[in-house]
Amino acid sequence: MKRAIAINLVIAWRIMLMTLLGRETPELPSEILFSDLEIEVLSAYAKKKASNHRVSLETR
Repeated sequence: MKRAIAINLVIAWRIMLMTLLGRETPELPSEILFSDLEIEVLSAYAKKKASNHRVSLETR
């Protein structure tokens, strides 16, 4: 249980940091917060999600 709390704490801190920095400096490069591997994984995930998403006239 302590390990799960510790991991969740780190994740929550990173999400909070991304939120605050995104509001203050939206043009901040992603390399500041993410490693190259994290950027690659997130890009692949975003492409996969986009390809599964149907576009309708309502979502444009």
